Amino acid sequence: MCGTAVYDSELDGHNIALAFAQYCRSKGLLSREDVIAIRDRYRLSQRGLALLLGWSPATIARYETGAIPSGAHSEQLRHFGDDAEYARSLFEAGKEGLGSLERSRVEKTFQQIAGLTVPEDYLEEYIVRRHSSGGEQLRGRRQLDLDKVANVMTFFAARLGGVVKSKLLKLMWYADFAAYRRMFRSISGLAYCHNHFGPIPLSHDSIIDYMESKGVVDLTPYDGGVEGECVNALLPLDTTLFTEEELQVLNDVLDRFGGCSAADLSRLTHAEDGYRFTQMKALIPYDYAVDLKAIQ
Repeated sequence: MCGTAVYDSELDGHNIALAFAQYCRSKGLLSREDVIAIRDRYRLSQRGLALLLGWSPATIARYETGAIPSGAHSEQLRHFGDDAEYARSLFEAGKEGLGSLERSRVEKTFQQIAGLTVPEDYLEEYIVRRHSSGGEQLRGRRQLDLDKVANVMTFFAARLGGVVKSKLLKLMWYADFAAYRRMFRSISGLAYCHNHFGPIPLSHDSIIDYMESKGVVDLTPYDGGVEGECVNALLPLDTTLFTEEELQVLNDVLDRFGGCSAADLSRLTHAEDGYRFTQMKALIPYDYAVDLKAIQ
């Protein structure tokens, strides 16, 4: 009545989403929610689904952020989602391209669909649930990817010939936050929290226990005294999981901090804004990546 335009971003965003969904239904196309539901059914990552379909991972990412699939892509996705036998055939043809953890996870899913009794992996479910509870900004605009987590750990542990656990956790933090600074996206999708000795992944003990149970790493006593256990890589590094830019970040973090002790890294992380301006046990938003001091 006063001539002033009223804009409600949340309401308008909801209305736009409804309009897109209605348009997709009218044209027989899948919505972003449909694509996410299909991927979730088989417990595939965006990269994994793209690989099995023979598409670029960027294609799945676009569809899950609101881009409308083509008619041909909608049909193939719908076939994949509705026909477990077809999905299984693509999985069998392409499974060697998946990371070992994702391959095992999807295999279990197909067994469950077939009505077979499969033991639950409660540790994995717990980790995924914990890292799904916050917003996307707390994971660096990426869904948690346990295969990438495993290979980030493998990268540092293998290149350093074993790495003290507390040092490894900080190397992972610097890698994810440096990646976000450069590419506006983390590598692993991990959320990190403020801990006494620096930033660490949320539920870090459960993550390491999980990786140990899957034969990714093992832990041995560190004979340097106070710095605790040493993490050793048991599997070869799968570089195909990473983009060239992500591998560059990992190498840069290794070059910058590989010679640092856990105590050195603790001091460096304590000087970072992401640590200074968050409270004990609080999650650290990736927005703080723009102000990293120890690495660009």
